[in-house]
Amino acid sequence: RPHHTKHTTRVVHVHAQARPPSPDPGPVPARRAAEKATTVYVGKIAPTVPDGLVSSLLTACGAVASWKRAEDPETREPKGFGFCEFEDAEGVLRAVRLMHGLKVDGQELLVKGNTATQKYVEEYEANK
Repeated sequence: RPHHTKHTTRVVHVHAQARPPSPDPGPVPARRAAEKATTVYVGKIAPTVPDGLVSSLLTACGAVASWKRAEDPETREPKGFGFCEFEDAEGVLRAVRLMHGLKVDGQELLVKGNTATQKYVEEYEANK
């Protein structure tokens, strides 16, 4: 007598979740590059530190577009802070790396970029 093997085939139906078509977002706008910002704040400058010294330190970090130390409007005495704009992001990176925390006449300098500068420099580093 012939041997019969019984085959069972299971059919599994998978129902795809019907989703409404998403509205076409249109062309994806190119990510805008951060606006060029290369200004750093230089603070905690001891009153005994001449402006020329700070200027020399900044110039050693990179090409300086402008350096303006704040001064007392009445006495014209230089204050303990100022703003430096570098020609490029490299100057900002060097100034922050080399000058932040640098002890000049017993006082540690504070060197940092504002939000716009930090954003620009981060983007610059990422694309280097």
